[in-house]
Amino acid sequence: MRRTGMERTGRPAIAGRDLGTRAWAARARRSGGAWLAAVIAASTAIACARPAAAQVDTVYIDIQNPVCREFATGTVDDPYCGIQDAVEARQAPGVCFVVRPGTYREQVTLPASGYPDHMITFLAAPTPGNPVVIDGADDFSDPNLWAPAGGDVWRAASVTWIPRQVRAHGARLTPWAGAVDSLPPDGWEYVPGAGVYVNLGGDPSTQDVHIGRRRYGFYLPNREYIRIEGFTILEPDDRGVQLNFGSNHDEIVNNVVRWSKNIGIQAIGTRDSRIAGNVVSECGSHGISLTTGSTGCTIEGNESSLNADPAKRRANGLYMFGCPGNVVRGNKWHHNQDSGQQVPSGSDSVISIQNISWANGDHGFDHLHAKTGVTVGDVAFGNFKDGFSFEGNSSGHVIYNSIAIDNGLTSNEADLWVDDSSMVAFQSNANIFWNSTPQQPIKRGMNRFSSLADWADSSGQDHSSLQSDPLFADPEAGDFHLKEGSPAIDNAETDVPFWPATDASGMARADDPQTANTGVGPTSFADRGAYEYQPQGTTTAGAPGSPARDAGLLIRPNPMRVEAEIRFDTRRDGALTVALYDLSGRCVRTLRSGGRAAAGTQRFTLNARAGDGRPLEAGVYFVRVQGPDGVRSSRLLVLH
Repeated sequence: MRRTGMERTGRPAIAGRDLGTRAWAARARRSGGAWLAAVIAASTAIACARPAAAQVDTVYIDIQNPVCREFATGTVDDPYCGIQDAVEARQAPGVCFVVRPGTYREQVTLPASGYPDHMITFLAAPTPGNPVVIDGADDFSDPNLWAPAGGDVWRAASVTWIPRQVRAHGARLTPWAGAVDSLPPDGWEYVPGAGVYVNLGGDPSTQDVHIGRRRYGFYLPNREYIRIEGFTILEPDDRGVQLNFGSNHDEIVNNVVRWSKNIGIQAIGTRDSRIAGNVVSECGSHGISLTTGSTGCTIEGNESSLNADPAKRRANGLYMFGCPGNVVRGNKWHHNQDSGQQVPSGSDSVISIQNISWANGDHGFDHLHAKTGVTVGDVAFGNFKDGFSFEGNSSGHVIYNSIAIDNGLTSNEADLWVDDSSMVAFQSNANIFWNSTPQQPIKRGMNRFSSLADWADSSGQDHSSLQSDPLFADPEAGDFHLKEGSPAIDNAETDVPFWPATDASGMARADDPQTANTGVGPTSFADRGAYEYQPQGTTTAGAPGSPARDAGLLIRPNPMRVEAEIRFDTRRDGALTVALYDLSGRCVRTLRSGGRAAAGTQRFTLNARAGDGRPLEAGVYFVRVQGPDGVRSSRLLVLH
């Protein structure tokens, strides 16, 4: 029997099952930090890994190959042109679909499921600068597709479907429902029988117009044991990846989803699935969403940012409604319109480990009508409202080793807020709550506490917590590593449930010789927060068994506005290339192109300009290092 292209990663048990810190530590070592850049491949050789004794059935899709065809055999020399064509002809348990670079303007709908040891794998095989793109929109840059319709309004008569979004010059246009001759600038309107009208101040064919057409990138209707890896999914007219009821035991890993009209990645009524290492941004609603009883899922190592609904404030980095018993670990939520991590009604017993939530338009971590959750090592910074909020009878929560600073400074909110109904069985200790202004950091119900000691005396909580600056490296730029002398170093509580043996990037715990070990539990030198401080001389290669990924590749500040330093170590001499890629996989700047570099610390300065001197657009980029120690990549957010 055939086997899948990827061995499935084991998952920890969740609340209601027996999972101690040892089991979680083992899980953490297996999964690492999951910070892979989904756009950039290490090499052109892509394979579907199988257990040694298994037979592999690999099917190739290559739209850029001149000999590709609809009715192909699926070999390297006789590939399919379309993904859906290959799926309909060859999908069966154990098949691995390898998709070569190019833009595939299609929706991939899966007609069958895999088996536990015979997953169906969709593996993108990008090369540097050449991603595998699934585009939900049609390109209307051809001038023959447009005709003047009066004034600055133009019409595309070939649009016979009802689009949900139209994008031009890198931004969404505003839908209009009035008279066509009153269409405002940067507006669009669909008129049945006539087509799409836009007002772009001139010929639309010169302004990179894309008109939404396909609802999903990948659609899994009640499909199990599917793995989707490495794709760049752009402009879906609804959702980038949709897992519907009964789509259990699936893995959505290391993909880029951008510009979804609605949600980037959504799971409805899903069990035991994994969403990991994805980069989701600029969606019209939540970046990642779990709803309607999704349980036993692991959400780890994702980055979800810049998601916003133009009509009302509702877009979160992660949204979980009616979804109990899931693990959320090592994610980054930032610059979202609403909260970074929203855990509302029915999402009980959620385990939240080493997530970072900053600069969001509402809360960092919001718990509303959700009970008995565990929070360990999460970080909340600079969110518009509370850093951590527990409200609406969100009883039974515990929070340890977490850090919240400078939240709610302009909205009179707090780093920690617990309403009276949520104080039932609430536990909090070994945290850091601090503000750089006189704003009171803690609120219980309507009572404010400017002193952590007063809060501890009143509540009986946080007796070993601290009210001091954690000395983050550059929190404004999204760098939450600890600086030398941080009060978070070597004083975590490690005998708490679900304590992770590695930090959010997969780094092993490190003992700082300059700091006394005052932690409680079996590892007295572990740190609070998401990242372990690495004293000078410690390795940056990551924890044993964890992939290199972005370990040791530092970009500061990140996000960047004007200039950033890129720093990493090489253990051997050899050729070294350092380049910057955008989300489409296009190389926009080369900082070093080959040439032999001596072993040691490498430093490069990157300003916010492309290789041709033009300013970089705001958004997500990838720094890729290819050197004697292998390939490393890390995300960089550019802000204006």
